[in-house]
Amino acid sequence: MTLLKQLDIEYKLFNSVDYNEQKKSIFWDILGDFNADQITEAVDQIVEYLEYEEEPTKERLEDQVSEMADSMIDIYNGDLIDWLGHDNNYMWVDDAISEFGADERGLIGLIQMGQYKMWSDLLYRIINGLSEPEETE
Repeated sequence: MTLLKQLDIEYKLFNSVDYNEQKKSIFWDILGDFNADQITEAVDQIVEYLEYEEEPTKERLEDQVSEMADSMIDIYNGDLIDWLGHDNNYMWVDDAISEFGADERGLIGLIQMGQYKMWSDLLYRIINGLSEPEETE
């Protein structure tokens, strides 16, 4: 089964109206740390990459996480400030500072680092939940 097909099946389970079906999805364990909108945006980003990759593997997908996460960061200061005030997102900024150090660009740069940290962690968790694609002949 391809990575794209796996992701499609998992996402359908996650969006099922049946609670027991939802719990079978790889996204169920992620839901405590991320909200459904964030998961949807990350899945869309992965699907976009997989649609253009000729021979996708988990390793190639993991190699693209940095680029995908970077492209998901808000570009408008107002959106960054709004993001900081929701869902305890300040914790992602704290984590980013601990991991990457303080940014010389000030508060906006720190928020961008926090968003990068959040998106990259979410993307890695989704990718790690997938199985390697089976060989096709």
